[in-house]
Amino acid sequence: NVETNPLAGAFKPGVFSGRDKAFFAYLNLQRAIVKDGFKLVRYNVEGQSRIQLFDLNKDPNEMNDLGDKKQCQDKIDSMTQLLSKTMKGLNDFCDLGKPGWGYPVKWTGQEVRKLRP
Repeated sequence: NVETNPLAGAFKPGVFSGRDKAFFAYLNLQRAIVKDGFKLVRYNVEGQSRIQLFDLNKDPNEMNDLGDKKQCQDKIDSMTQLLSKTMKGLNDFCDLGKPGWGYPVKWTGQEVRKLRP
């Protein structure tokens, strides 16, 4: 189960701890998570997966992709596990464990509109 901290809590008196991570999603094409100064981005383009990893403390402008560095594989694996867990906790319709995340083709405008009730 994923924690939720409504933004409204930041404007009320008292202590607001915020979140320890940030999750981002774009259609069925991209998912990302930021935690502990690292940003992992996963892409699903035409059924092909691509991974980017950035050390935001050393590289805040995201100019140095660490996604293909063998010495970063443990960080990529742990952040991918966190991303997958977060997606499941948020009932994301995409699943990193499925080929093409279950949606290997870019959505049409009609499919995107189905997301809006």
